[in-house]
Amino acid sequence: MGPTKTYGLTTPTQRGDGVADLQRALATNPFAVFYAGDVDGEFGPLTAAACKRAKWLLGYPQGDVVQTGGKVLYGYLRESTPLPATYQAKRRYRLWKERNQGAIRTRALAEAARHIGVKEAPPGSNHVRFAEWYGLDRQPWCAMFVTWCYVVAGSKGFKRGALWAYCPYLLAAAIAGENGASVTRDPEPGDVVLYLDRDGVAFHVGLFERWTNRAGGEFATIEGNTSSSSDADGGAVERRARSTRSMRCVFVRMAL
Repeated sequence: MGPTKTYGLTTPTQRGDGVADLQRALATNPFAVFYAGDVDGEFGPLTAAACKRAKWLLGYPQGDVVQTGGKVLYGYLRESTPLPATYQAKRRYRLWKERNQGAIRTRALAEAARHIGVKEAPPGSNHVRFAEWYGLDRQPWCAMFVTWCYVVAGSKGFKRGALWAYCPYLLAAAIAGENGASVTRDPEPGDVVLYLDRDGVAFHVGLFERWTNRAGGEFATIEGNTSSSSDADGGAVERRARSTRSMRCVFVRMAL
């Protein structure tokens, strides 16, 4: 049936079958996978961010790309309402832009691979070129390593000394759809992968390299400040084998 009204982030949280129908449409439609969460009928931050991402990629005017969703968006996703011609033109441009951004992700991943084997000196000090470059030397540096790789690759969405040095901030931005970041269920090489603890707090980050066993949730990454003995404070740049079954992961696509 679909939603009969427009939903947004409210207190208390809006719930119902209409939200569940919208979540299904955001997850499965001809355009892209916008929603990767549970179909729980609750209009929370993940659903709101998915609506914003969908509106951007469907070609909504910039001022209408907001964290709400309802009957109109549902109609576009289900193709019961054709996209206006102006939306289609914006959609083509934004798809082209994203393809170009894919080249930056590829370069960021190549830059990460170039530093495999680099270690802190002395061990356990967090003293490493990436943190020193960022301006926070001797601090946990996994996110600063990711920032280094993207800045070298030509990204404008990452900034030396400003974005991003703290994993929880990066996760919050992705969930909220800020700065063009979005959560994705289909990571591409060079996308960001965040690891969450039991409380849902992001504690480590790396770059997705490839699926090694998609059905089993197994993938390869390149990460900074890691090692086989310490996932999130290992002091080295290494290629890691990860699994969504053993670690809670969130894949993030950044605006570049």
